[in-house]
This record gives sequence, structure tokens and C-alpha cells, in this order.
Amino acid sequence: MQGARTERVAQVVREAVTEALAYGAVKDPRVAQNGLITVTHVLVSGDLRHAKVYVVVHDGDVASAVNGLGSAAGFLRRQVAERLRARAVPELRFYADEGFDRAQNIERLLAEVAVEKKE
Repeated sequence: MQGARTERVAQVVREAVTEALAYGAVKDPRVAQNGLITVTHVLVSGDLRHAKVYVVVHDGDVASAVNGLGSAAGFLRRQVAERLRARAVPELRFYADEGFDRAQNIERLLAEVAVEKKE
């Protein structure tokens, strides 16, 4: 469970990264050429030094996009710093959100079972 301050920082990180991705500010081709990338959630450590940013890559190479985001972490951290106006700006680490894929797979399987029951 995150505290109010860590949740606020997590929200700022999510907004800044989402905006940078939406407006094409990240020029790394591994990010730019992988289509839509969605930030699903951000977890910030209690000391505000580290942030785990979880993303879903729609219609693209997940590993390549995550590596590209890792390379652009310094640029994205500066975007966060402009919004955060705090001494400590967390170091950003990017991860593929595998829970999202699992949830979609479960929904697909349930839909298949529902169709089979109707038949």
C-alpha cells in the first residue's frame, strides 16, 4: 500500500510518461515504431527514489519497446521533474505489464466457453 505522497508522485510519473508517449516526444525508434503504448500503473518506492512503470504495448514488440523506454528513461525523468517540482525525482524503470495480457487471455477463454455452451 502506497502513502499519499508516493501515490501523488506515481500519478505525476504516469501523466508525464503518458503525455510524452501520446505526443511522440520519445524519439527512440524502438518506442516510436511499436504503435500504441499504454502506461497501466506506476509503483513508487517509499523513499521516492525509484519508480516501476508498467506498460502494455499494443500491436508491437514488447521487449523492444520496453528496452527503448529504458534508454529514454533520462529524458522521461526530466519530463517528470518539470511537473513534480521536488528535490527527489524517482529513477524510472520500465516493465511489461503481464497481468494485462493474462486478463485478456482469461476473458478470451471465458468468451469461448460461453459460445460453446450456446451451441
